[in-house]
Amino acid sequence: FSQADFDRVKNMLDDGSAPQKVKEEFENLKNSTYTISSYVPSPTSKIVRGDATGTGFKGENYSSAMEDAAAAYQMALLWKLTGTEQYAENVINILNQWAATCTEVTSNDANHKLAAGAQGYTFANAAEIMQTYDGWEEADKNTFKTWIVDVFASKNKDFLDNHQGSNNCALHYWSNWDLVNMCSYMAIGILTENDDMINYVVNYFYNG
Repeated sequence: FSQADFDRVKNMLDDGSAPQKVKEEFENLKNSTYTISSYVPSPTSKIVRGDATGTGFKGENYSSAMEDAAAAYQMALLWKLTGTEQYAENVINILNQWAATCTEVTSNDANHKLAAGAQGYTFANAAEIMQTYDGWEEADKNTFKTWIVDVFASKNKDFLDNHQGSNNCALHYWSNWDLVNMCSYMAIGILTENDDMINYVVNYFYNG
């Protein structure tokens, strides 16, 4: 979304000219369990999706990242559409806590690459929306950007380059697995203004 997109939708919601379906979806967004003012994030030191053997965790826990990333994105949208600062503060709290706590996306199989793609993309989009929020301290913003590159983008790039090895169901991996990792790597490249990352995805999309 551009700022013009947000302004257009916000103005239509404010003056009542938005289509009824848009109004209904806006109410659904405000009533989501992920946009309550008391939302509390649950960051983990590692995001585990797949076989947890050797990770130090008893099983998968990626739902925490999935839910918190969704909450950050949904409340970032609401901040833009309502101007309510509490939404912005909640988003920054989520992003800062994850950047301060999580060090790795992992598992004993390939499934963690799906989490690196899906959750990396959502976290990056939330952060991109919040770039214009004055309340996000520059130091915290830079810490988050370093974190998402180190923890998520590194996994995205490794997957796109290697697909877990030539003998591991390449045609299977080249479907939705590719898509989520491309989306994540592109979104992180946009967030960090890294032309090399963006060009990599564009070239990958056309040439494979």
